[in-house]
Amino acid sequence: MKKIEIERRFLIQKGFSEKKFSRSLKYRALHITQTYLKNKKKRGTKRIRIEKEIGKRLKYSLTRKLPTDNLIAKLEDERRISKKRYIKLHKKADPKRNTLLKRR
Repeated sequence: MKKIEIERRFLIQKGFSEKKFSRSLKYRALHITQTYLKNKKKRGTKRIRIEKEIGKRLKYSLTRKLPTDNLIAKLEDERRISKKRYIKLHKKADPKRNTLLKRR
């Protein structure tokens, strides 16, 4: 599905404590492993992800992002993929970029 994604970034106040903040919220942690793929076209980015939430099945996805005329918005196409396709795509990982581990 194609959609427009708007990147937003926030400055955190000095003295901010993630531990104190997260204790006040009830949430389920989502662990993401994100790998960028080589991109021969040099326009936009491609990445694959594994999302793991406690008590749920792993989710695999492929995302393509293309620039738009607006500097803070990108055209995004994100699709669920099979584990088999994820493994095949992982062989095309960009060696110049590190795999990211995220927690949300």
